[in-house]
Amino acid sequence: MDVAKASAAALAEIEDHILVVAAGHQMVGQGEMFQELCMAFHGRAIFFLLGELDLSHYRWNLERSAHARKFYLRKLREQNAHDTVFTALSRAESVFCAIAIDNLELAQELKNLSAQSWMPDGEYEDDYWYYSLVHTVAAGDLTTGLQHFENMTTALDGLDDTRLPMCGSLLDNREEDFWPAFSEFVDERHERAAIEHDDGRLVGEPWLAAFQHVSVEAIVWLKLAAAQGFQAPEAEYRMCPSVALSLPEGQRSPDVFHELEARFGL
Repeated sequence: MDVAKASAAALAEIEDHILVVAAGHQMVGQGEMFQELCMAFHGRAIFFLLGELDLSHYRWNLERSAHARKFYLRKLREQNAHDTVFTALSRAESVFCAIAIDNLELAQELKNLSAQSWMPDGEYEDDYWYYSLVHTVAAGDLTTGLQHFENMTTALDGLDDTRLPMCGSLLDNREEDFWPAFSEFVDERHERAAIEHDDGRLVGEPWLAAFQHVSVEAIVWLKLAAAQGFQAPEAEYRMCPSVALSLPEGQRSPDVFHELEARFGL
């Protein structure tokens, strides 16, 4: 993978979508575009991490992914509009981006602005409960997290899912079971990314290749485990560069979407 070329492609995608946002279109019908914008910021963050070990731009681009999602959801509400498929809680991974940089306030804003119940047209039920679980565990509410885990288990109805043993062992404070479950989860995520690349789903845009190499979702689970007091038995895990786990204190990214609102009267 040519990291510089892929990062430039992500930037071009971002610039194209920002021009559309600045034009002031109504949010209805813009859900897919904003989902792509969130992914482009997310991918570019990973390229800064892989190519330059630039933790500041890694942090800022993850934050901008969450800002894009927040802007889309907030403007939908302001316009009293509905775009059901893309307001589903699990429709975008921006929540992982916010938690990965320890911006729990922003993560909670995304939760509050998203659909407040499972949206059958926009997500699988188990995904809804999984995302709800991640939100509550990140906020330190393990009791509600356990309720979400039970709902997720019911929704899966006996299907194998590597998320289940990982979530359950963390909620039950079973550290000895968590780490093998986490490793299996990461292996599954890596295998899925490889399959998606091989069948062409990750080659439409060069920046999508980022998700073969780093999983911000898995990094979030390492952070959640650390918050529980778990001690990782390995220094490095596949798709989880340890450098991303201890971000130095730094200035948060300006919200470019607030700036666009002020400049163009959106």
